[in-house]
Amino acid sequence: MQVFENYISGVVRLTSPLYVADLDEKGKTMTRPVFRGDGKRVMVPYFPANDLRGRLRRKAAKIILDALAQKGARVPLETYMGLQCGSASGQPDRANLTVEEAYRSRSNVYMGLFGGGARVLPSRFSVADLLPIVQATIEAGCVPSGGDAGEFVLPSVIWSKDGEEKQSLANSAYDLTSKTNMVRRDDVANLDDYPTMQSVVENCDDAVMAYQNKILANSEARKNDKKSGADQGDEEKTKKSDLANIFSAEEIAPGVRLWNSILLDSNLTLAQLGLLLSAFASLVKEQRLGGASRRGNGRFVCEQTVVCHSELASVELPIFVSDASAVLSPQVAPALEAMTNALNTLDVQEINSYFINRFVDKKAAA
Repeated sequence: MQVFENYISGVVRLTSPLYVADLDEKGKTMTRPVFRGDGKRVMVPYFPANDLRGRLRRKAAKIILDALAQKGARVPLETYMGLQCGSASGQPDRANLTVEEAYRSRSNVYMGLFGGGARVLPSRFSVADLLPIVQATIEAGCVPSGGDAGEFVLPSVIWSKDGEEKQSLANSAYDLTSKTNMVRRDDVANLDDYPTMQSVVENCDDAVMAYQNKILANSEARKNDKKSGADQGDEEKTKKSDLANIFSAEEIAPGVRLWNSILLDSNLTLAQLGLLLSAFASLVKEQRLGGASRRGNGRFVCEQTVVCHSELASVELPIFVSDASAVLSPQVAPALEAMTNALNTLDVQEINSYFINRFVDKKAAA
């Protein structure tokens, strides 16, 4: 059951593998610990909230920038960076946030929703990690156990033992992920379709021979590195120069369901809600969560996805016309209409003002 009054929630069901690179372990997907009801620690894969929020911000920024472009307005690079990334600088403005700016930003369709800017305005919504819907995350309270969200079909693992088929619930990263291997060829080194190369490449024979000699010399140098010193630093070792490569990556398997939970402030305006829903729909249309989307990764459908907010209705409303659709439901039309009205009255100078540093260093000026 949902215990919050204002939220967006639902299921993201993967229809292709999802790759979220672990920064510490090459080729691994990101995992985090969850404690089951019996107190046992389980590592589960997930899609990080910061990544999801950043994608929503950029989709919303595109809507804002398109609206300004239709007015013929242009923005400084700092404003563009701020809309895309939250700020144009890694250091907040040292000038104090004024009451006037804080009050004015609350009604701005973008700044009142995402916050940020030079003086780090507050946001009016929070995003949670997309966690797999498994027994462990339900017992930990990360995922609701039925109720308004419906009863979830939990993934299971099937194996054979002594000729008998066994089945148990999937819980850990080991159960929910798989490894994929990728091979990258070097067409020039392999002389693939050499007649075509000869017909279009300048000085083809000499160029190909020089490239192959370079590869052979590089390979020999790397072999010598291994023989001569395991204690050599990375900068001292010869780097691989040819394109051919074999590597593997761990991915969350298709069919895994992830729980999506976004909490909304009660004072979120209807226009801001419309912008967030539009950004969400744009993200669903794009179908590119995580990395390696060029290989078809990161595709998904949204199921049981609803919004509940006092500005729109006191009950849950479906966000999309149907599951597996990216078309927004007519029931959220009032929020979209309010957003459109707000976009029509956007003022480029006001938008710029949120990303301009106002602090004046009097000592430096002197």
